[in-house]
This record gives sequence, C-alpha cells and structure tokens, in this order.
Amino acid sequence: MGNYFLSILLIIGGLLFFIMTLIDEKNRDKALTTSYVMHLKGYLGGIGLFLMGIIMLYRCFFN
Repeated sequence: MGNYFLSILLIIGGLLFFIMTLIDEKNRDKALTTSYVMHLKGYLGGIGLFLMGIIMLYRCFFN
C-alpha cells in the first residue's frame, strides 16, 4: 500500500514541478546563462519524478 501512495505522490509532484517551471519560464530571459540552464533542470526534474512514479506504479500492478 505504501508503494502505491508513494508512486501517486511522485506523479503529482512531477507534474507540479513541471507546471511551476513552465509558469516561471514566462518571467525569464531566454539567453543561454547559468541560471537558464538551472531553470531547464526543473523540466528534467519534473519529468524524472513523473517517470519514476509511473514506473513504480507499473511495478506495483504487475509484480
């Protein structure tokens, strides 16, 4: 039961992280600077959390 809850939290957290980064992008200059590269890591973190949650949920159902 704990793995289901954790996987759902990871999926929701990944989506929220991605959406917050998307909203924050509207306020940023798109010049290639260190801060913009760190901003792009927000997308990577959101997608990573989402995929980890999907994989955990898949393993819970099929194992």
